[in-house]
Amino acid sequence: MSRLASLPLLALAWLTCSPQALAAREANPEAIAFWRAAGPTVILIMAIASILIVLVVALILARRAKRP
Repeated sequence: MSRLASLPLLALAWLTCSPQALAAREANPEAIAFWRAAGPTVILIMAIASILIVLVVALILARRAKRP
């Protein structure tokens, strides 16, 4: 259960850190400007997606628990 709950957090960390690492590695002005502008939006979208994934998993587990 705890392993299942950590999956959305791992996905969120990977999706938010990977583009920033890529921009830092390339370090060209266009990439840096793009992630400064789009970074907060990407993090917000991934946070919402993570919460939705957790809610769907909780709903599935709750329905399985109700089955005889």
